[in-house]
Amino acid sequence: MNDQIISSKKFTAQITSRFMYILLPVTILIGTIYLLNKNTIFFGSSTHKENFQGPHEGIDIKDNVAGKESNPAYNVSYVRATGPTIHVTSDVPYGNPTQVAFDVVYQNPNQNAFFIILENPNGNIQPMIIDHPVIDYLNENKAWQKIEDPEQNLTLFQKFNTNSQTQTTLYARVEDFIKNSPTEGRIQTWNYPLENRVTLKREEKNISYTVAFRGTTKILIATKTTKLQFQLSYEDSNLSDGDDTITMRLTQNGVEKQKEIFPDDGVNEDTEQNTGRKNLTFTTTVPKSGIYELNIDTSTDIRIKEIITPHAFVFEQNITLDDNTKAENIIVLGNFFSASTAHPEGLQTINIQETPLTLEKQYAEYRLNITHRTTSIAIEKADVQITTDGIIGFIKESVEEFGKVQPLANSVAEFISDSKVTAVLVHTPPLQKINKGGWTRVRLLQKNFSEWVQEGKFPLTLKLPGYDKNESFKIREIIFSYKK
Repeated sequence: MNDQIISSKKFTAQITSRFMYILLPVTILIGTIYLLNKNTIFFGSSTHKENFQGPHEGIDIKDNVAGKESNPAYNVSYVRATGPTIHVTSDVPYGNPTQVAFDVVYQNPNQNAFFIILENPNGNIQPMIIDHPVIDYLNENKAWQKIEDPEQNLTLFQKFNTNSQTQTTLYARVEDFIKNSPTEGRIQTWNYPLENRVTLKREEKNISYTVAFRGTTKILIATKTTKLQFQLSYEDSNLSDGDDTITMRLTQNGVEKQKEIFPDDGVNEDTEQNTGRKNLTFTTTVPKSGIYELNIDTSTDIRIKEIITPHAFVFEQNITLDDNTKAENIIVLGNFFSASTAHPEGLQTINIQETPLTLEKQYAEYRLNITHRTTSIAIEKADVQITTDGIIGFIKESVEEFGKVQPLANSVAEFISDSKVTAVLVHTPPLQKINKGGWTRVRLLQKNFSEWVQEGKFPLTLKLPGYDKNESFKIREIIFSYKK
């Protein structure tokens, strides 16, 4: 009997030993495959998931998210947005995946604007609209017709012609609109190539513009040819210590095309010694005609007196007017106008659309909301910092050309108030949106995404423009799904 018990135990031990002998390598193999599949495209796909219910792998979320909250009744965890920008990064698995699907499950109860932005190492940016109050308004409003171009990922909204009995729209295809855009009314766009904004009508020949501004500024230049030329005549007043080097960078859609550095005059101290008028010429060949941004980075000692160029140009958002002995007429196109001055000589009253704006104190900023149209403003005294959300120029025709197309309004109220808008052209990448149980799931598919990868990571920015601390934007789940 004892021999039978011993034999039975021995048999059981042998079976267990053999089972463990088989189980251990199988477990190691399964674990290895799991780890490989998390970090490589082992089976042709790999997924990183964050649902805030446990430790996450391969995903990093930072900036402007509050600690995890839970709803036990629904077994749901989530984080709240605490600011307008949330950065999300995923580790790209080995094996050269060719596409990635990005899913985010969120709540946006106030239906404010929500974008997802890609940015590559070269500075190229691709913003994608997820929610936008104006787009929702246009989709629901029968006074606007929607035309889509799936190949170009473009959607055109056109306001019906209220003077027409047949209620027909001006354009049947997005392509027709782009090739022959309307000459009247105003167009709003979202993520539409900057070079398509301006149609130049005049011949390009060198024209001299007497100007008076100083310091760092950004200039939008429209060229009809591939040769870009911009000449500045300036003086170095040497009123402040430090180097007065002038750096000029030409960019388009965030990509640098040309950079030149013009050295200081050699006087780095506060000597108040004006070393006289100098000229510099910025010349380059650009890939194609269109709109380019010329960034001039220098100190306020550099006072620009004259611009010679064959191209139409305007200043983007701000300019510091230099000391002058006459009234400076500027043209502003924007929704507001603000002014400030650092010197008592600049204190004055500026009349804007028959409304006075009085600069009473040094360094204080004075602001006035204005109708979004080209507004001519005479600045009687010197040394004034001008700011708007649009463009500024010295030539009315140039401002009007650049002003035909404006970025998409941030709110429905702002959009409706601009009655001149007759068309809206929006870049609409393909996305899937599903609403279920009070949550929205959106999926974006990005093919050939390698250009967006930075040091083995795929970064995204969740953008909530106009974020208010009293609002409640929540994120429940984020998933990156990679495939070959």
